[in-house]
Amino acid sequence: MMKLKNAPSDSGNVLEPSSEPHRIYGETILPVPSKKTRLAMMAGLGLGLAFMFLKIKSSASKE
Repeated sequence: MMKLKNAPSDSGNVLEPSSEPHRIYGETILPVPSKKTRLAMMAGLGLGLAFMFLKIKSSASKE
């Protein structure tokens, strides 16, 4: 268990970058997706949902 600390409230370094020798250098493992990639992902998601909706609708009409 953690002990209660009688100290003033401190936000730590979560909301602001660390000082110079403690910074993280380099890039992230996953690149930031481009606008075309995001558009393609949204189109794929939309087509997948439309297919699922049509599949459920056609199976409900058979019953």
